[in-house]
Amino acid sequence: MVVLGSGGGPLETDCSGYLLKPASSRWEDGILALEGGSGIGALTNLLKTHPVEELFPNVNFPETHNSPILKAAYIFSFLTCYLITHAHLDHAVSLILLSGSVPCKQRRTSRQMFNEHSNASEATADETVPPVPARIPVYATQETLDNLAAAYGGGLWPELGAWATPEELMQSGRRKRRRTQDELNGVGPKFYPKHTHLNAHLPISTLVFPVAHGHTSQGPYSSSATFIRHDPSLMASRPVSRRASQSAISTPQEDMDTETNGLFGTAGREFLFFGDVESEWRADHEAEVDRDGAAAAGAYNRAIWEQAAMSFGEGRLAGIFLECSYDSTRPATIMFGHLSPPGIMHELRTLASFVGKESSRPLEGLKIFITHVKEFLVPHRSGVSARELIKIELDALEAENQLGVTFNVISPGDRLCE
Repeated sequence: MVVLGSGGGPLETDCSGYLLKPASSRWEDGILALEGGSGIGALTNLLKTHPVEELFPNVNFPETHNSPILKAAYIFSFLTCYLITHAHLDHAVSLILLSGSVPCKQRRTSRQMFNEHSNASEATADETVPPVPARIPVYATQETLDNLAAAYGGGLWPELGAWATPEELMQSGRRKRRRTQDELNGVGPKFYPKHTHLNAHLPISTLVFPVAHGHTSQGPYSSSATFIRHDPSLMASRPVSRRASQSAISTPQEDMDTETNGLFGTAGREFLFFGDVESEWRADHEAEVDRDGAAAAGAYNRAIWEQAAMSFGEGRLAGIFLECSYDSTRPATIMFGHLSPPGIMHELRTLASFVGKESSRPLEGLKIFITHVKEFLVPHRSGVSARELIKIELDALEAENQLGVTFNVISPGDRLCE
């Protein structure tokens, strides 16, 4: 995973956006864009300050792609699909802006692929295939797709989106009418207890759960959480690249070298990725704040933690990406459907209760990756940044509760891999 952006605003230069692939595959074999807040522009800026070989080792760029923006476009030409947790702009703005300008696919002939998979030195020069425009599918719950579709009505953005069924996307991607709930086959606001193959070109399956994310004038607003599993059996008929990207960690945080191992390489392993989400936790003096919303959030989250406990017990769960927008001083009345460190600790204690280990450290070894931090716009009295303060508070809560988890607050430019 390469982190393009992991903030939750107010900085438009640091919104939610991640590029993901199995560790056993090459970037050229296909990329999942997880969230679409930060995208090709964020990657362009990262490539101005980060060596490209640290973010994307073993990618051979054409000689013509010699600038950050062209290198970023080359990486995005391998984009296979988007997976979006909800439609708020900090999770979708780059996706919308890229519509109509998606870099052309870098197509390879059967001879080129044969040479690559057989370690041949190079493909024959006369078999180059001209690049072709790409139509990128976007996967999300029905509610999120409905909200995203509103952006393409011509008022906010040109009409550059179309509806298709999962069956069409797995085959030809032909245009069709808007999909119904029955056609979603496991992707939607209702929970389907089955991992679903996300896209025909990726060895990835997903299991989607709804979560609460505050209210609007129309009522409760939903986000989602997804178990993302490496499932190479889905691609049994496809050749496996012998030139997979080398295993490495490249991140500004030196202590993440060992903590991020095992993220997404082994078959059957999975991680849990939350979009924006709220907790039922309230401080004692705020117990009456939105009691109905708190109860709903708790019910949604417990269903997820029960599944996560099963995955953790089976040795599948490689980590959890969980938002923490504010520090612990944020009042419940202005949380806007987000988490702070006490809410995170409450949720992890709920997970621990489902794990049921008779141990003082029931979640021993579980890695928690913190996302969606909203940076301070005025100096904090402690002199630290929002990311630093949240890490301090989370570590203090872990020292008190002894769950056995490790917290990593991720930042743009981090690369997490085996």
